[in-house]
Amino acid sequence: MMPEPDGDKRAAASLAALQRGCGGGPKLVAVLAARLLVTLAQEAGGGLDLEVMALLLDAAGEQQSEVLAGKALALAAAAAAAGGRGQALTPAARQLLRYLSITATDNPVAALRNAAFLSLDAVLSALQVDARLQAMEGLLDSSAPALAAALLPRLARDAVAAWPVAPGEPGGPEWGALRPHLLPAVIAWLDPDGMHGWRASPGLAASADPAAAALNLLLFLLGREARASTNVTGVRSVAALQDMEARCLAPLRAAAGRAAAAAQAQNGRCEDGAADEGALALARLLEVLACVSAVADRERRLLAAHKC
Repeated sequence: MMPEPDGDKRAAASLAALQRGCGGGPKLVAVLAARLLVTLAQEAGGGLDLEVMALLLDAAGEQQSEVLAGKALALAAAAAAAGGRGQALTPAARQLLRYLSITATDNPVAALRNAAFLSLDAVLSALQVDARLQAMEGLLDSSAPALAAALLPRLARDAVAAWPVAPGEPGGPEWGALRPHLLPAVIAWLDPDGMHGWRASPGLAASADPAAAALNLLLFLLGREARASTNVTGVRSVAALQDMEARCLAPLRAAAGRAAAAAQAQNGRCEDGAADEGALALARLLEVLACVSAVADRERRLLAAHKC
């Protein structure tokens, strides 16, 4: 017998209410209710409502229940995969993405953080391209650098899938929607005073990973454009590369060098001499920055020689 249309929502709402009244101890009711929701989802052919999963993640976050979070993440990924592509960004989907992003960045269990990232990626894949870009913009505006570092490579993967096969082809609707967002996403993180500029709080050390992800996206765009001798994203021209060097790469190079030297000096004063995560992130950033700078300089010289 199929469950009533709102039966799973009522079960999830009851779960959330029960969770809020159970205190901080182990939650047998959470496990039982999560299993109930899994059963409901299976009986409904995997069609568990996104609102239910959002409620489930909400309850898991409030009660710090790893079991409940794990069940919710599994349901989120399965439902997104079952739904296919082309879904709209409904309020429930937006709410679910918010809870997934919180789990992915704040949960103390690394396995659950990783699962949340995978579930979030699956939900994004189920959205139509305009809705996906809108959702990603909202997620990138969050104050979680780790989330941005994971989402920026997603833009590159989407670009690979949508990029026109032959130079000069206009591409499909997905490419038309995606292309205008690629270079601005790079600049937003690399420009020190950009939308996500690293000059403001919390500073470059905290923004090193998303800045490195933005550099990798820039490297991908330059490489793809160079191989086809095109400039469809606006990144491969003498003027664009000169502006990128002056506005983004040179300030980032100087600031990252200073920050890395300061972190190294600080680590040298520590008894064990071990580098902290911030110092390691800065080292990764400088490594990617050196590679990008070399490629950008080479392309600028080649284009200048051909007066492009």
